[in-house]
Amino acid sequence: MDNILLSWIARNNDPYSRTRKMTYMRDARGNLYEGPTLSLMFSPDSPYRGSFKQVYIFTQKRNTKKQHKNSLTNEQIAQELKSEIHKRAPEVVVHFCRWDYDNPTDHKAIFEFMRHHIPQIRKQHPQANLVINASTGTPSMHTIWVLMAEAGFIQRPFEIIQSHRVQKKITVKPISIGLETFYNVYEKNRRHRPSAQQGIFWDPDKFVSTKLIECYHEARRFARLNVPILIMGERGTGKTTLASWVRFHSPFRDRKKDTDWPSVACGMYSPETMRAELFGYKRGAFTGADKDHPGLLAYADKDTLFLDEISDLPHNLQRLLIRAIEEKTFPPLGATQPSTSHFRLITASNRPWHELEQQLSPDFLDRIGMLTIKLPSLREIPEDIPWLWEQVYEQALIRSGLPHSPTFPDGFHTQLIEQLQRQTLPGNIRDLLRIAYKLLAFAHDQEGDFDVEEVMTYILRHSPQQIASTRTTEQVHQAVCLSFATGQGIPPRWMQKEQPLSTKDLFRALKGYIAEEIREQAKTQRISAAKLCDVTERSLLSWSSHGEDNT
Repeated sequence: MDNILLSWIARNNDPYSRTRKMTYMRDARGNLYEGPTLSLMFSPDSPYRGSFKQVYIFTQKRNTKKQHKNSLTNEQIAQELKSEIHKRAPEVVVHFCRWDYDNPTDHKAIFEFMRHHIPQIRKQHPQANLVINASTGTPSMHTIWVLMAEAGFIQRPFEIIQSHRVQKKITVKPISIGLETFYNVYEKNRRHRPSAQQGIFWDPDKFVSTKLIECYHEARRFARLNVPILIMGERGTGKTTLASWVRFHSPFRDRKKDTDWPSVACGMYSPETMRAELFGYKRGAFTGADKDHPGLLAYADKDTLFLDEISDLPHNLQRLLIRAIEEKTFPPLGATQPSTSHFRLITASNRPWHELEQQLSPDFLDRIGMLTIKLPSLREIPEDIPWLWEQVYEQALIRSGLPHSPTFPDGFHTQLIEQLQRQTLPGNIRDLLRIAYKLLAFAHDQEGDFDVEEVMTYILRHSPQQIASTRTTEQVHQAVCLSFATGQGIPPRWMQKEQPLSTKDLFRALKGYIAEEIREQAKTQRISAAKLCDVTERSLLSWSSHGEDNT
């Protein structure tokens, strides 16, 4: 893995140490004292000696008003440092990040400048290890480096260090203050649990849409209550990430389990093995049970238990789990006495409410659905796609193993985002990842410039849905309704003579959606659904199930 150095200019010490009159300091033999950048790069005592192939120097474009009239300008110091680096290592590429501001102690301005440049550097070098020397620059600059690293504004891999030189020997130490943030905990957690959406971090500060903002307001309100939470949303909307966010912001969290907190997808196991996994068992409970196994409920004591794909939980386990939720006791297989666990339960499902009513027992659904959070699909929050696409593309670049990001024409990503905002994206973030991978594959296969329309057609049309011989009815319905909602024309690929549109089925699907939303609102407000519309509850139920034709 390549190392890339990031460092502010040390005005009084780069490339060599100077006196207040800006003359170089020398030792008894007349040798110059190397500054922090040259020492880190070339000193025999430096652990990074000879490892940097590229260097990013951060410097102020303007000089401060307090500088001595005989002082060198920041630009002169930067160019002199570059010259000294190339004298020793001509192959090293030196980049300058120039800050057009005159106050080197303005924390907010420093942060805004660095927050813009660091992601750009990471895009250019997705696999490189960023070595950040926090010893140079002003104390305000040191502070911002550390806070950005601790708060998740710098994407891994990176190291943040401080260097100190005593006479001719350099000492390098890593910096870490152990600041506990959701990002740091989430990063540790996801490195132990890689997935298709690994690295896609949902940051509430970036949310734009009302639906997504309200969703996380609701999550924040619910987080501190020891009441079951049901997270609903289509596949790929980030239900697991939201569950992790809720756990982090709640008192029901054992910090020792952050890298492996108790969670399971119910569809992973058969009914028999699921009971053993969830409730545990005693030695001798069945053939092969040669030792006690505590199970997830015991492991979740004083923590949060997350059950994904809850609709796959067998009915017999639903009954047993009701007792665990209400009484905090449960029966391990082969045990003569119940065990106790004070846990908080979070469940998730990509099934609509009316399907959960059919697949789960009413008593169980009542208990796990005390508090419900619905994550919106990307079709419902197109204004959030720009920042999500940026994260997805960066993660796809890192996971693809490509050495660098391809170069795209000016405005390409803006055009692509506008196209993405018009797509149905049934897989949500997973669809964005698929498109990002297709884009990288196409771009690295080209020699020289490529046609923007050609690449757009390639990455947006070659989807799993379009590779299939026919379009699904659900996809057609979603596309037509999205076009109506946004005022855009229906894309031609959804209107084909080989597969005529059934308006009857479309109206029925639309009624089903309306009925489901009305019933969910009625449940939230604890009133009759008939009070929210001009049809009976019986009709709404019929619309939801698509039973009889009410057209």
